[in-house]
Amino acid sequence: MLSMIFSFSLFRDQTLTVADQRTFAEYFGNLIPHPCVQGVPEDPDIFRTVQESGEDYSRDNFYHSDLMFLDKPPMGSALYAEEVPPYGADTEFCNMYLAYDALPDGLKKIE
Repeated sequence: MLSMIFSFSLFRDQTLTVADQRTFAEYFGNLIPHPCVQGVPEDPDIFRTVQESGEDYSRDNFYHSDLMFLDKPPMGSALYAEEVPPYGADTEFCNMYLAYDALPDGLKKIE
C-alpha cells in the first residue's frame, strides 16, 4: 500500500543476477536501453553505475529524474545495490505526483 502512496518499493537483502533483474523489471513493463550509457555485456537494457576507488563523489551526486528528456520517458527505474559503504552513499526519492499536486494551479500549466 505504501508503494501506491510514495511510488517507491524497497526489497532488502536480495541476491540478483542480471537475468533476475530483467525478469523483475519486466513485471512493470518493457525495458529500454539507456540512450547515454552502455548496458552490461549480458543485457543492453541494464547498466551499472560504479564509483571507482579513490573517487570522492558519485557522478549522480545531485537531484535528477531518470530519462525525463525522452519523448516517452519510462514509468520508473529499478535499482539494485551490489555493494554499499557502511555509511553515506544515501539515495533519496521523491514523488513528483505529490510535488505537482502541491503546486498552485497557476504553476501547473506551462505555456
